[in-house]
Amino acid sequence: MNLKYLAVLLILVAWTIRAEEECCVVDIVYPISGITLSLELDENGYAKRDYDGFLSFPSSYDLETSLIATEWEKRGLGIFAEISATNSGTDYSLSATLEEASLSDWNTTNLYGYVIRSPVFSSHNIKTTVVVFPDQWIDFPGVINSNDIVGMRVRLRKTFPNHGLESTGAPPAAEAPETHP
Repeated sequence: MNLKYLAVLLILVAWTIRAEEECCVVDIVYPISGITLSLELDENGYAKRDYDGFLSFPSSYDLETSLIATEWEKRGLGIFAEISATNSGTDYSLSATLEEASLSDWNTTNLYGYVIRSPVFSSHNIKTTVVVFPDQWIDFPGVINSNDIVGMRVRLRKTFPNHGLESTGAPPAAEAPETHP
């Protein structure tokens, strides 16, 4: 009889701990590259993923001393995401800054007998605040001739963190693949 009570108590404790550890993940589908990105929000409802890389290039030149670069710019390339979510009870206010940027070409200019090559960037981005319900996909259709991302999708979902206990011999967390052979 005591064993049954102990088993029920252990189940209730495990369920309570799991309920307290629930977290939110934002899934983003970038239409140009087809990349799907999942960002786990921290305890403040915030997540950020910086660009894949940066390109520094001259933006201004001294024309009097053989065309020496005097100013440089730095531009992010790849996928960028910054998300902030606020729980309003049953729904969330989701603020998102999302971008997919690439180096698309080079401009060539002949200036006083010098050939200058400057980068041409392609950027598809959106900055918005929307109200979402958990597991609801939000589609941003965009306008084809604008700089909006055509076909971008975002959703917020609740999940439970995987603490990696399977490496100690414990079974994997719910809905999480094992990470060891």
